[in-house]
Amino acid sequence: MISPIKIIGSLAYQTREALNSNPDFILGARNYMYNLFSDDRFNLWHYPGTGNEISNILLSFQKSNDSASVKFPALFDFHPILQDFSGNTVTFTYNLAFVAPTRSDWTTEQREKFVFEPILRPMYQEFFNQISKSAKLFQLGFGYISHRMHEVYTTGNNQDEDIKGRYSDYVDAIRIEDLKLTLKPICQRDIDLIEQQNQLVTN
Repeated sequence: MISPIKIIGSLAYQTREALNSNPDFILGARNYMYNLFSDDRFNLWHYPGTGNEISNILLSFQKSNDSASVKFPALFDFHPILQDFSGNTVTFTYNLAFVAPTRSDWTTEQREKFVFEPILRPMYQEFFNQISKSAKLFQLGFGYISHRMHEVYTTGNNQDEDIKGRYSDYVDAIRIEDLKLTLKPICQRDIDLIEQQNQLVTN
């Protein structure tokens, strides 16, 4: 059986590639306050692990003085992942977060304009677009893919507890909770492709 971590890594890779082919998104990303490009390509990293593990990874980047483009934007893949086996199917339940660096002194209105509109919402929307395009992998119904979404503006007192104070940088986020993906039988060729794509956004 394919790892649930590698599935999200593969979707993150597909999301990154699609965004790199979107000239309107790339224009907005180039005007962002931080460099989000490496070798002239937009980055999107995948960090699987517990909240503490992800925090430690980002702290290690800070200590080595790596730039924002080395670690952001990113898709946090919070663990543990529930795996529900029923009949001949398995359903993975994910809790994720798209994150991008922000400024601690910005108001919610500024974060809306400079972080959520050009970066976070397009990543979130394209991620679900890639799931919808993966009908050969997932059992998908009509309409929205079931999940809950929370836009986390880290200004103010009502900060998201999984984001607040845990990371070495100021970040804004779109949290995705209770995302359920039910797998179809997957051939070895598709498994190999998922593993290759996951490697490209996790290392």
